[in-house]
Amino acid sequence: MALQAAVFPRGQRGRLYPLHIHIAYLFTLLIFVACSVIGWFNFHQSRRIVLTAASDVFERTARQTGDDLQRLYGPLETLVELLVHHPLAAAPSLDSRLQALPMLREALEKNALLSAVYVGYGNGDFFLIRSLASRAVALAVQAPAGARFLVQSMERQGRAARPTFIFFDEWLQELERRHPAAYDFDPRGRPWFIRAQTATALARTEPYVFFTTREVGKTFARLAGSGAVVAADLTLEEISTSLAGAGITPGSQLALVDARGRVLAERDRERLHRANARAGGQLPTLDQLGVPVLGALAAAGAGNSRVIEAAGQVWHGRAVAVPEAGDE
Repeated sequence: MALQAAVFPRGQRGRLYPLHIHIAYLFTLLIFVACSVIGWFNFHQSRRIVLTAASDVFERTARQTGDDLQRLYGPLETLVELLVHHPLAAAPSLDSRLQALPMLREALEKNALLSAVYVGYGNGDFFLIRSLASRAVALAVQAPAGARFLVQSMERQGRAARPTFIFFDEWLQELERRHPAAYDFDPRGRPWFIRAQTATALARTEPYVFFTTREVGKTFARLAGSGAVVAADLTLEEISTSLAGAGITPGSQLALVDARGRVLAERDRERLHRANARAGGQLPTLDQLGVPVLGALAAAGAGNSRVIEAAGQVWHGRAVAVPEAGDE
């Protein structure tokens, strides 16, 4: 039987493929769809795992930050509570107040975050001791070489006021004594003194930038039985150090902010110091740090961060919150 060639219309010639080609196309399409589905599923599963891990890390950071704050506050609150019963709270003169220097030096030496301890008296007298371990602080007060501590004193007799600055070395040997005429400090007009007069518990300020040291911290104050007010300043430097080691990756950005979005601590302490300076002595906001992701967080409402939720009770716990005010 003779073979005859198949005749196709001109428009259909060359469009038919063998069956195995169609099967190959079909399996390729099935493999592509299967791989796409598997890839989509793996992506979302990996994303969920990463977000869960990140959430756990931030939850731990929030708890650790709250614990760090309480750990910082505890010793300082105890110090202030003890000092209200110390003879310093009723000492009538500079000489008698200087008798408490060894004890106050130990308090400053044992707690590097304690910026200053001071007493405001009902007659307008004032007595403060601060550490000069920071070179910036020593330069700000023009301390002589070898000075380790500074006592700032104000004694009043009627309308006469006698200011005195005394610089001591680390062994409390007096190095220099000054009587700056421009120093006329009256503690009775300071918010921490006024609020402590009526508070039934320890009074403490909201975090703010200290005038002398430019550090961020809080002031604690308590009324003594003599009518004087004992107070102390605490810096929050260690919180920034804690945040610096808590990131998920080296590029993570962590900051502790208050309910108004003001930055209290941040992973990069130098960046926070620069932001403090740019803010003109005020606490900077997240968008003032110069970090795009933190700026976006500020725009989205940083006041709802988990860190604030975890630490909020530490800021406003059993103490009385008072307006921003420092030792100067």
